[in-house]
Amino acid sequence: MNYQKGVTALEVIISIAVFAVVFVAVTASVIFSLKSQQHSLESAEILSNARAPLLEIIKDIREASYSDIGDYPINSISSSSVVFFADIDRDANIEKVKYFLSGDSIYKQSTEATGTPLAYPDFGDPKLLAVGVKNSQQNEPLFRFYDKNGSTTENILDIASVEVNIWVDINPQRAPFIYNLKALATLRNLTW
Repeated sequence: MNYQKGVTALEVIISIAVFAVVFVAVTASVIFSLKSQQHSLESAEILSNARAPLLEIIKDIREASYSDIGDYPINSISSSSVVFFADIDRDANIEKVKYFLSGDSIYKQSTEATGTPLAYPDFGDPKLLAVGVKNSQQNEPLFRFYDKNGSTTENILDIASVEVNIWVDINPQRAPFIYNLKALATLRNLTW
């Protein structure tokens, strides 16, 4: 008997095909994992960027107090804006502060009382706090106002707490994946 040792062409082709299938499966798995990780990192960054203004708004609203000229702590409200008085820069002077939603952005403005007698001048240029806010598209208010019993109110004199409700799209270039960030601030400097 004549036995030849070696690998046939068919065995080589089958080996290459099996290796190719395994290689494609591993490569697809790695690519999927990298894309998932990238999406998770993008989401975390955008959520962090949206959480920062939420926390700033909540912190400032909690400090609402009577103005330097004696005005009530809450000046005006709507579903997309709030104007109040608070010492936001810790300088012992009470600032007039406005937070508002315009388009898909949240802005902040503030001004200090000046002159004799003291008066609050008009607000200066707004400071951009957040972009990609989707409250308008979700038909959701940026602000809700509650009385001491937890019922919604539009009466400035009854407001005991303010809910800030931010809807943000994680990545506008992809299919909508909208997160809702919400916090409640109880006004500390009011007596009932």
